[in-house]
Amino acid sequence: MLNSQAKDDRFRTYPHPGEEFIPKKSIKHPTRYQKIMKRLIKRYVLKAQVDRESDEVNEGELKEIKQDISSLRYELLEEKSDAAGELALLIQQLGDKFGKNTMRH
Repeated sequence: MLNSQAKDDRFRTYPHPGEEFIPKKSIKHPTRYQKIMKRLIKRYVLKAQVDRESDEVNEGELKEIKQDISSLRYELLEEKSDAAGELALLIQQLGDKFGKNTMRH
């Protein structure tokens, strides 16, 4: 019986329930196809890692750009406020001059 079970395992083409089918021959001597697939998978994984690393750099750059935009926004708001104050002062000075000129006439 032990001998017949070994034969069954050797020639079995389907997995038992809960097992994954892996031909025994492929583990010992990978075929050309398996070697190529292994290289392609390694290449894909390495490329994915490099892409992930470059994405992290891009995320850092994106955060820096957002910070720069925020800083620029506050600088522009401050300049606008200063310009509005200067404009109000000029309008008041013009009003004072024209007010005096209209009173003289």
